[in-house]
Amino acid sequence: MKAYFETLKKYWLPITYAILLYLALNNLGALYEMLSYSMGLISPILIGIFIAFILNLPMRVIEAKLVGRLISREKKPSLCRAVSIVLTILLVLAIFTLLIWYIIPEVSRSVMTLGNRVPSYVQELQNLLIKLSKNIELPKEVITQLTKTFNDLLESAVNFLSDLAPLVVGSVMGVASSIVNFIMGFVFAIYLLFGKERMLRGIKKVAACALPKNFYDRSLSVCRLTNETFCCYFTGQLTEAFILGGLCFLGMSIFKFPFAPLISVIVGATALIPILGAYIGAIPSALLILIEDPIKALWFVVFIICLQQLEGSLIYPRIVGTSIGLSGFWVMAAMIIGSATYGIMGILLGVPICSVLYTLISRKTNQTLKKKNIQIE
Repeated sequence: MKAYFETLKKYWLPITYAILLYLALNNLGALYEMLSYSMGLISPILIGIFIAFILNLPMRVIEAKLVGRLISREKKPSLCRAVSIVLTILLVLAIFTLLIWYIIPEVSRSVMTLGNRVPSYVQELQNLLIKLSKNIELPKEVITQLTKTFNDLLESAVNFLSDLAPLVVGSVMGVASSIVNFIMGFVFAIYLLFGKERMLRGIKKVAACALPKNFYDRSLSVCRLTNETFCCYFTGQLTEAFILGGLCFLGMSIFKFPFAPLISVIVGATALIPILGAYIGAIPSALLILIEDPIKALWFVVFIICLQQLEGSLIYPRIVGTSIGLSGFWVMAAMIIGSATYGIMGILLGVPICSVLYTLISRKTNQTLKKKNIQIE
């Protein structure tokens, strides 16, 4: 009987996994609804974890290089951590305030410029159509079809405006819910930062008690690799974004391009997306300059191409380097899959997640080849 229970204990995990997999495959709809509901419930916690991870990057430097030299971390750890958190939050708020200080006036100026020039554009288009109608005699059927198309477009515009109010109300409710989740997540992030060592130690204790030692050691190794990869990736991408945004502002100021602060912020923000970030930011920026001066818009495209070449050959290798351990092919694949799955968040998280999986698979593959004494040229 004892041997029977020992055998059952050995195979209970695969049997349980097979049963759960069978139930999941036969109830995919209900499982998806349950997961969506659960994600909605824990979204403030996930937001808090993400905020804590991002704030922890500058907080470690501030605590080690600044606050730790003024307040002893051994004698007064709570005070040292509290001051570090406050300084980190003030630093982030100062950066956002500076960005908003530049963005809001530039956006207002761009909208006013566009609004002032739209009537002239419409008048020019009307004059062009009048000239074409005088020089080209259109068949009656074409005129009838154009009139019908115009009426349909006008009706569609009226219907859109009539349906706009419910959409606005829904958007406002969604924004309000997102703000509430962000505030709750931010408060949760503060608690995480304040007691991160104690919390991690507690999680390790529970995992060590609940998991077999070999599985616990492998899980701990994967967690360390994930943390190291994410830290290197986001630190490098944020540093690169600030450098690229600064270089863009400097170059646009030298060449007298319009909307330099706003466009520099756009280019710096989109630089968080690897490889294609600067080009993605250049599209709306070029359209914005096109309103002001079409010739300068063309030169701006040339400027961005040169800046992207500088970023790809000099800045990215030195700042981000090979920290994520992925070639351009895998970076693009991770971005495509992440974008199709979770949008912008999928693009930002897809690359480090792919890097972790790539590293784990490479390690396992090399270990297996070494055991089999196989060498692949």
